[in-house]
Amino acid sequence: MLKLHWALLVALVMLVGWLAWLGYASDWYLPEFYEQLAVSALSWRLVGLGGLCLTEAVDAYRAELAAAESAGDDVWQQTARGNVMRLRIELARLLLAEGHPDAALRLAEEAHRADYENATAVAFLWQVRHAADSESDAGRELLLLAMERPLPETLIALGEVALADGNMEDALYYGSKAREKAETNPELWYLLARVHLGDSQHTEDARDAAARAVSLAQGRHVLAHDSRRVCLDIDVTKAQNAGQQGEAVWLEVRAWLHDHWAFLAIAGGFVIVLASPGLIGLVRRNRNEPHGCERSDDEPSAPGADDTE
Repeated sequence: MLKLHWALLVALVMLVGWLAWLGYASDWYLPEFYEQLAVSALSWRLVGLGGLCLTEAVDAYRAELAAAESAGDDVWQQTARGNVMRLRIELARLLLAEGHPDAALRLAEEAHRADYENATAVAFLWQVRHAADSESDAGRELLLLAMERPLPETLIALGEVALADGNMEDALYYGSKAREKAETNPELWYLLARVHLGDSQHTEDARDAAARAVSLAQGRHVLAHDSRRVCLDIDVTKAQNAGQQGEAVWLEVRAWLHDHWAFLAIAGGFVIVLASPGLIGLVRRNRNEPHGCERSDDEPSAPGADDTE
């Protein structure tokens, strides 16, 4: 029972230290703290916890938006509204990847209501509507929207719709057209990565596109996580095809360490602190013990030892 108590204490201290690290990384800013917690949860494959943290971050940004509206600060309102829209899209993207298109559609509609003029929110709404009901007119409406205003966000959404329908040629076409207009959009590179991934001759192009998406996906945690996973899968598959099983395992271990190094460092530090009294006592006991194995002549013998034949 005593060992169980110590184990629970170590787990509690590790959890507190991990949360303190996340708080420090987010400068103790509550919405960003929830975002950092969501990133950590996604890195541990805890999709449910990641979605819950993103939901809490949305609520925190909504409270900021209400405060900004009360204060009449236009700049603050614009920033808070953009954060609400961004995280709702992130959460919808997470639900869409997990096979919950109806829930993703509700969040996409909320993101659109947060900013009716935002091209990303509009295009993503039509994309999710098509995913929720492939027989609807969402794809046609999105195409008409692209013909009226060929924005990069609309073209990327068309590429996502084509990719979901298995039409790789159209997906590559829309992705290429979007690339002509804007090369700094992470959704564009994530789309191109998955399109190239379907062709074994363009594996390196898929790897480069996924890496570009990771580098550009600032504040888009789900997109960065998915793009990073594409890079890892390509590297592992390449090593396995070359017969380098050890290299493939090392790539997965290195990626895992990259995602969890802060938690592991804090956990190791607290384990050392908790175990330090026992370690110090062990070192002192070893120092006090004689180095030789023979008993010295000056050392008194046990009572009755001489009488024993």
